[in-house]
Amino acid sequence: MTVGERHRNFTPRVELRSFLELLGVYALAVAQPVLSVFGKSPETFVQLGAGRWVIVTYTLIVVLVPPLLLWGLEQLVDCFSDLYRRWLHIGLIGLGVGLVVVQAVGSWMGQLVGVLLIGAVATVGVSFAYARSAAVRTWTAYLSAAALVFAVLFLGFSPVSDLVFPTIPPLRMFNRRAPVSPLCSSSSTNSRRSPCSTRRG
Repeated sequence: MTVGERHRNFTPRVELRSFLELLGVYALAVAQPVLSVFGKSPETFVQLGAGRWVIVTYTLIVVLVPPLLLWGLEQLVDCFSDLYRRWLHIGLIGLGVGLVVVQAVGSWMGQLVGVLLIGAVATVGVSFAYARSAAVRTWTAYLSAAALVFAVLFLGFSPVSDLVFPTIPPLRMFNRRAPVSPLCSSSSTNSRRSPCSTRRG
């Protein structure tokens, strides 16, 4: 097979699948940990004065920009060699999974050298499995659904959702107090018919 014939194999369907594979892997490696951290600290967005659409835009950037940049790098390499582009794609898939493993292992293993070694082994192992197994490649493509799941969880189910779908003013949502009637607070506790007891009656 000549270089030109190999190049013609990169159809729009193949390109879409390549992007979806990068999207899924780097949703696990980058988007999930970043959105998890910011999802637990909505005060950060409040302090910055970020509204609903700013938060939605931020979510799209975190989810889409890393795989788009890597896919663009692949396109650049493909201008010189489609074979090198294929190797690069395999390496990026392995590297993404390696980052996931490093984050998972690093949370309970304190030795940096050991964590990096395990991550390197995972990167090489996944790269080899991806290159040799069609089932692994199919599973990697299905991972693209994780990007949508993480975005929905961040916008709809994390504490940040109060900013995206506000029911009370953002600056007050973290200091909620039940209103107390001045008549209730000033009335005598020994009175048999205080205004509060009258309302409840």
